[in-house]
Amino acid sequence: MLRSKRRLVALLCLLLVLTTGCSDRRILEEIAFTHTISYDLNPNSDSPGKRLLIGAAFPKANNQGKIQREMLTTEALTSKEARMKLSRLTELGLVSGQLRLVMFGKELAREGIWDTLSSLVRDPSTSPRVKVAIVDGLAHDLLVQDFPQHPRTGQYIDRMLEKEANKQTIPTVTLHHFTRELLDDPADPVAPIVRQRGNNVELSGIALFRKDRYVASVQEEDATVFSMIQGSFRKGELSMRLDRLASGEVQGRRKADGDEEVPKLITIDSMVNKRDMKVERLQGNRFKAAFKLEVTATLLEYSGDDIDFTSQEDRRKVEGLMSKYLNNRATSIGTLLKKTGADCVGIGERVRNLMSYKEWESIDWESMYPQTELDFDIQVRISNFGKFS
Repeated sequence: MLRSKRRLVALLCLLLVLTTGCSDRRILEEIAFTHTISYDLNPNSDSPGKRLLIGAAFPKANNQGKIQREMLTTEALTSKEARMKLSRLTELGLVSGQLRLVMFGKELAREGIWDTLSSLVRDPSTSPRVKVAIVDGLAHDLLVQDFPQHPRTGQYIDRMLEKEANKQTIPTVTLHHFTRELLDDPADPVAPIVRQRGNNVELSGIALFRKDRYVASVQEEDATVFSMIQGSFRKGELSMRLDRLASGEVQGRRKADGDEEVPKLITIDSMVNKRDMKVERLQGNRFKAAFKLEVTATLLEYSGDDIDFTSQEDRRKVEGLMSKYLNNRATSIGTLLKKTGADCVGIGERVRNLMSYKEWESIDWESMYPQTELDFDIQVRISNFGKFS
């Protein structure tokens, strides 16, 4: 009898513990799953306590069950203050467990984004796989924009970034990637840049950071070349103007009427890029970074008419032109990196590995980096020219 009473008391205690856990219930219809957040310097930043302009977009079902977008906007001094203010603007409970994209306006990125980004990194409910992007203009204005063919702007940009990263047009940049590069001593992070163009959003380049400050950008046409310098990959596509080489002169063929020049445009697909970087120490405590890239691809299109692809000699000529083009573009990117002091391709990490921790701490890598010699050797081989005999 005593044993039965003890079992009954134990069961009641267990039920009490389980029922107390239900006090934090979250009903799906009462929750707003934030999908995209935008951060900008407030155009009215002279107002005290309103330094940031923050927008949050989340999906919401109407009475007919159709998913629509709801947009909230507030002004605040910090991101956490903004979260509390945004929560007061809706009848739903804001949560960030489904956050997919964070966008920063370019002016805020110039001042530095770590103070804002760090609050997301510390939030255990925010996934480290959240994408990071820079907006050419105000991120808030882009997020609130209605695109007829893309009802949910945040989701549209998120999926576009994922698609372009899969094609190696841009690097994959998430909270995890950005934070890792930022906190690693010699490395600097990057992020894709997007902007509005008419009724669409387009990728306009890659933002280069020095620490957490945006300092320069790689233009859209060089984005894939930058990804090649950053590391190896096994899938990608690229279009090249072979008439634009080091001199910048256009040497395309002329039309029959002689009115204008037709560019020599070549497009390759199924790219396999193998990158190898070696760093050596030179005299005077200087360094040299040698990049060797082997690119294999399939010829997709060529707009010129001066090449006979049934000829082995002409095939090697095209490969030589592509190699020259890529070497020229890589050299231009290297010059930009050194000029801005943005070490976004891992040179400092290799230099650090050449020396002891004590020696590394004793040098000023930021002042030495612009003096580093960069050498690029890019060789292209076309494995498939299409249906040519």
